[in-house]
Amino acid sequence: MHADVVPSTESPLDRASTAERAAEVLRDRITEGYYRPGTRLSEEAICAELKVSRNTLREAFRLLIHERLLSQQPYRGVSVRVLSVHDVIDLYQVRKVIECGAVAASTSTDYDRVAQAVAEGEQAESQSDWQGLGTANIHFHQALVALAGSPRLADLMRGILAELRLVFHVMVDRFRTMPKATIAKIAGLKMAQAYRRQYGFPAICLMPTNLYGPGDNFDPASAHVVPALIRKFHEAARTGAPEVTIWGTGAPRRELLHVDDFAGAAVFLMLNYNEELIINVGTGEDVTIRELAELIRGVSGYGGRLAFDPSKPDGTPRKQLDVSRLQALGWRARIPLHQGLLDTYKWFVASGQ
Repeated sequence: MHADVVPSTESPLDRASTAERAAEVLRDRITEGYYRPGTRLSEEAICAELKVSRNTLREAFRLLIHERLLSQQPYRGVSVRVLSVHDVIDLYQVRKVIECGAVAASTSTDYDRVAQAVAEGEQAESQSDWQGLGTANIHFHQALVALAGSPRLADLMRGILAELRLVFHVMVDRFRTMPKATIAKIAGLKMAQAYRRQYGFPAICLMPTNLYGPGDNFDPASAHVVPALIRKFHEAARTGAPEVTIWGTGAPRRELLHVDDFAGAAVFLMLNYNEELIINVGTGEDVTIRELAELIRGVSGYGGRLAFDPSKPDGTPRKQLDVSRLQALGWRARIPLHQGLLDTYKWFVASGQ
């Protein structure tokens, strides 16, 4: 795929032709995922590899800047472009128009390339190769447009898909560092919204605040704040420990909702809410970790001291939802925090954990 050596006596037409070939090589590398968004491109290294002059490479850069694949900044050179949210929205709209038109105009029944791209994607997914999955996705959409048999549509789609590869890089980076449970939740929300838009399915999406209550996870290694504190105070009361140590300063604030209240809100919203927008479910009130610890110490009957360890992390300073839309519909939580904590503590003791 290397471009030919360009003699110093090249004509403008020869240089333009070589620049187009160099741009094609770079475009393909962006499409295949070799260059990441924000990567600074070295003129010296690329000229040596492609065996082209700096003038030819700079002409290739100008072509790709015009295609919105590269960007140039003063004193920083040329780098692979980082897309904005508006870029992404526009790209998907353009891809939809091109792809749907190509499929509608197609008279071909040769779906081998489409099937190969699907198989490629399935293999990449089975190996958790997310960059490979993005490449397979691009191959799939190229194969769909190729069904129209139009070189112009194919070339147009290549440019669109090269830009979309820059989107896939960002998505892979985010998914790589995102907890799997978070990915599953986002996927569920987006699926429900898509079903509503495409099929009119009356799915609604609820976003609860921190939940607690009977049946919670009280494992010290993985429990959330309420069950973790309940177990800690219960064991301290049982063993007569003089002190309970809690991570952090006790200053962070948390909103807490009893699981029975959440169940009630879910039923209420199924009967009274039918919109695509995610709706928050919570109490609209929060307490500090210190206040929460004092409440749980009270319901457990522990008489020892509280000690906070500021050398340990506090976590997010505050987690509280805006529940004004839910309250405007007429729903409010009915279980006070103290009562909910007492019920949860009694269930924990009775469960024998």
